[in-house]
Amino acid sequence: MNIVLAVMLLLSLWGCRVRKSGVDGYMSLEQTTAINGIFVMFVFAGHFRQYITYGKYDMLFAFVNAKMGPIKVTTFLFFSGFGIMYSIMNKHGYLSRLPKRIFRVLLHFDMAILLYLIINTIIGRRYPVSDVLLSLTGWESIGNSNWYIFAILYLYLFTYLAGRICGENYHKIAAMVAIGCALYIFLTYIGGRPQHFYNTIFCYSAGVIYTVYYEQIKVALGSDRRNPIIATIIAFAAFALCYLLSLIIGNPMIKLALFELRYALFSVFAATASSFIIVGNPVLLWLGRHIFEIYILQRIPMMLLRGVFSNVYVYFVACVLATLVMTVIFRKIEDAVDARMGIAR
Repeated sequence: MNIVLAVMLLLSLWGCRVRKSGVDGYMSLEQTTAINGIFVMFVFAGHFRQYITYGKYDMLFAFVNAKMGPIKVTTFLFFSGFGIMYSIMNKHGYLSRLPKRIFRVLLHFDMAILLYLIINTIIGRRYPVSDVLLSLTGWESIGNSNWYIFAILYLYLFTYLAGRICGENYHKIAAMVAIGCALYIFLTYIGGRPQHFYNTIFCYSAGVIYTVYYEQIKVALGSDRRNPIIATIIAFAAFALCYLLSLIIGNPMIKLALFELRYALFSVFAATASSFIIVGNPVLLWLGRHIFEIYILQRIPMMLLRGVFSNVYVYFVACVLATLVMTVIFRKIEDAVDARMGIAR
């Protein structure tokens, strides 16, 4: 898996270059999509790790994967929060269209759940009816990745409610979304969900808050060529400090708060770093545009091909190719269903 790590790093660096002037476009859809493309590769590799046993030449990958942990999903949440809030603030009538987007996410997810249900039936894997029904919301899993979809559905819905209640008072919307994230932690905690369900949730809130102050931040970053670098160093230092404190402090509530803060700060670090470094190439952009399909479908070939290949690299490549093919097909099906139901992107 060390070779896989090297390939992912090379793909991440391909096309990177320093911005020659200004910070315009540093939070553009193309830039954030490319950054997410980097992390979806690491999500894929991290999930693949669950289906293999490490060999003696996998230790570097094992170290990086363990240290990254939930960092791999932080930008997904942060840029989602940024994108939703930016659209609310700048696109007339967007808030009224948000329920359609929520329904589309749920519909696509449930289409994937149906696929998992069919495959589980074929291979003889059984789940309680209650688990199957709850899996349709993302609360439970029937072999699929689920927590992120449950979180996004909740966050989008809460953002919609906040927008309806607060109108065009964007500071109040941001504050209400933060309260919603705290409520989400409480509900998932008492609901017995594992920690990964909620320990990065405030990255979404951070993205919303970042949007509210985006114009001021952009002016500050662009006022001096050194500012993007200084801001990036400060963001990373704050992230590192929270990381170290979370290792030292034993109180579980304080530790959770530090987890949330450090992951939110990493997202800010990624955003500020993009203000002086342009990230992107065709591969990252394609991956970033198909995050949902890759995220939700990747476990199918991992499950079905487990034990088929004796060589871990052959197994990995087979899973990658199968996932990419499934992604293309599934997206076409999604688009056809969306067009049929009048909810096209």
